Amino acid sequence: FERAFGCSIFDYMAGGKNNEYAKLFNDAMVSFSNYESPSIVSALDFTAFNVLVDIGGRLGTLLSAILEKHQHLHGI
Repeated sequence: FERAFGCSIFDYMAGGKNNEYAKLFNDAMVSFSNYESPSIVSALDFTAFNVLVDIGGRLGTLLSAILEKHQHLHGI
């Protein structure tokens, strides 16, 4: 991507110059999270943790799904 456009994909989407592409990318990430969250929640054991931090999460879809199943967790 950087070779073709001269910047990172995130720089390309920042600043409002490529809003259509940024929306498409964000929609794809939300769709991916909605699809993958149930599998991740059921496959991983979170019982050893008290706090879970969602770094880089746009809508918090995965964090919300984990917190719903593991109510002992505190999400940030």
